[in-house]
Amino acid sequence: MDFASHKSEAKTRPTAGPTPHIVFPSDRAAAGKALRDRLAREQHGRWKPSKERPSPLDILRRSDAGRVKELVPIRYGRMLQ
Repeated sequence: MDFASHKSEAKTRPTAGPTPHIVFPSDRAAAGKALRDRLAREQHGRWKPSKERPSPLDILRRSDAGRVKELVPIRYGRMLQ
């Protein structure tokens, strides 16, 4: 499927049955605009993670358990790409 046909398909809405897992680009844009209207850009930097939130590095280290040690750096390198 080329970009042009994909773009035109994204504008059409299905007529049969609800598909709650599909969010159309126009709906995402409208939701983002509504959030930006509620929260000023200056306030974005004031976000603080909750104390219960696990460290992303700890999550990665725990996911390394059981992996071949020599391949872990390759995995991390691929995540950086």
